[in-house]
Amino acid sequence: MSWTDPLTMEEIPIPDLSIPTINPIKFISSISNAITGTGLPNANVDFFINGELDDTLDVDDAGIWTHKFHDNGLNNVLYLTVQQKFTFDPPDDGTVGDSVAKTSELSAPMEVQILKKPSLEQPKIDSFMVESAEFNAEGQGTPDCTVTLQKQNANAWGPIENATAEVDSTGTWKIVIPPGSDGSFDPGPIEIRAVQQYCSETENVQSEPSETITFTVETSNENMTRMQASHSKGEDARNAAYLKKYQALQTKFGDTGITCDIGIMFFTKLMSREKSGKYKSDAGAM
Repeated sequence: MSWTDPLTMEEIPIPDLSIPTINPIKFISSISNAITGTGLPNANVDFFINGELDDTLDVDDAGIWTHKFHDNGLNNVLYLTVQQKFTFDPPDDGTVGDSVAKTSELSAPMEVQILKKPSLEQPKIDSFMVESAEFNAEGQGTPDCTVTLQKQNANAWGPIENATAEVDSTGTWKIVIPPGSDGSFDPGPIEIRAVQQYCSETENVQSEPSETITFTVETSNENMTRMQASHSKGEDARNAAYLKKYQALQTKFGDTGITCDIGIMFFTKLMSREKSGKYKSDAGAM
């Protein structure tokens, strides 16, 4: 198909439509979600993910198109392709011919990895740590990325000083903050989360944040008080107290010892004096 020159009556070939391009990237996320490329100015670009049409984009006057990626539960690895469509009109100089719509070939697939949120496995939810102790955090992430801990302050999230680590080749990261250093925590409830980031000469991609972990930082006195309270009550503590009395009886009677039957009678007598409450010891179980 061609047009005709009105003066010479020679055929004028209709231009070929080149294959659009995707600017190379390694990672993408719902936070850093811009995918760009080039095409013929004012053309339309069909954007495919894993062979399925995901979007149709306009190429601007500078020959640039942009796609905003959304992670809708897709697999970690994506294959992106594009093709463009353009309608060629005959030159406005009397050239004879009709408008011709053309579609380019599909680009070669480009592999891209979704940068998922990291996991935060330590400290545990609702755990306790002593203000004077070393702080440890660890979890899983994506190799070649950097994980940073964030803390909530006045309803705003911000990075914690000295709380950054590289994700190793096994996908593990670990952060250690010495006591009293910048980035250590004041006593009270603390809410933290982790984000990971991939940086190169051409990319700066940040993941969504991990699940939030809340733990409590205690002073040494607060920790001792809580530990004493936890050891002085409860079924295990009460059973331990009774067994200690039983051992004292065994020692008192020397070689003859105390039979199990006598021991049960002894415990039953003691337990009959227990006040009703959450825990009730069982002589037979002991």
